[in-house]
Amino acid sequence: MSAARTGVARRSDRALLLRRVPYGNTSLIVHVLTPAHGRRELMAKGAYRPKTRLCGVLDWFDTLELEWTEARERPGMAPRAPELGQVRAGALRDRRRGLTRWIGAYRAAQSMTELMEVATRFGAAELDHFSLLAEGYDALDASAADSEPGAPEAILAAFDLALAELLGLSPALDRCAVCGEAAPPVEERGGAPRVAFSAVLGGRLCGDDAREAHARGVRVGTLPAWLLELAGSLQRRPLASAPDALAPARGGPAATGAEDAARRMLDFTGRFLDRHLESRQKSRARFLASPDRNRAPR
Repeated sequence: MSAARTGVARRSDRALLLRRVPYGNTSLIVHVLTPAHGRRELMAKGAYRPKTRLCGVLDWFDTLELEWTEARERPGMAPRAPELGQVRAGALRDRRRGLTRWIGAYRAAQSMTELMEVATRFGAAELDHFSLLAEGYDALDASAADSEPGAPEAILAAFDLALAELLGLSPALDRCAVCGEAAPPVEERGGAPRVAFSAVLGGRLCGDDAREAHARGVRVGTLPAWLLELAGSLQRRPLASAPDALAPARGGPAATGAEDAARRMLDFTGRFLDRHLESRQKSRARFLASPDRNRAPR
C-alpha cells in the first residue's frame, strides 16, 4: 500500500542534532533541527548496529542529510508536536572534527545546542535558527585550528546576541530601552564609566528612567560602558570574526585583555538570556554560578 494511502508522509532535509536519547540496546530517539520542517522528533532504529546505514551518522555538531517518514497532519487539527517519525536513511553532509579537538570549542557548541533546543518549536519552519546554529558550529570549528584563548567564549557571546535578536529579545545597548533617548553613563567606578542597565526592562537605561524603575522596585544595576559598546560591535559582525572584536577590549581597563573581555561579555549575554528564556543550560551552569564578573568594584 502506498505512503499516501496509509497516511504516511516521506520527508528529507538537512538536519542538526539537538537531543539524543538511547532507546533499548541499539536504537535512538533524536530531536533534530531542519531548515524546512523545523524541529522533529524521530526514532532511529538500529542506530548502534555496526552494519546499519545509520551507524556513526547521528553525531553532535555535524550537518546531516536525513530521510524519514511520519504520520500526515490532519486538516483542521490544531498545531501540535508531530508523532514520532522513523529515520529511513542518513548521511553526513558536513563533518566538524575541530569541535572534538578543543574542549573550549566543544563546550561552547554544547551551549549553542542547548540554547537552540529551548528556542525552537516542533513543526515550525526554522531556516534562520538552523542557519545561525550552523554558522556557530562553523565558527567554533575554524577557531579550533588556532586554539586562541577566549575565542570560544567570544563566538558564543556573539551567538547569544544573534539568537536574542532572532527571538525579538535583543537588549538595548546604545539608547534607553524605555524612552529611546540617549543614555549616558550614570557613574564611574574604578576609573571606568558605567551605565544603568535592567534586563527586566530590556537593556540600557537613562538616568531618569533608571531612578523611576528603581523607585517602582524594578531591579536596576550598572554595567561598564565599554562592555555594551563591544556588544554592539559583536552584533554587526559574522560569528567567525567575534574574537577580533574583543582584542583589545576598546575602552576597557588596561588589564582587560581579549580573554578576560570575552569572559565578561559571555557573562553579560548569558545572564541576559538566562533571565528571558528562564532556562539555564547545563553546560553553562557552573560559569553563571560564579559572581557577576561585571559587578561594579567597591
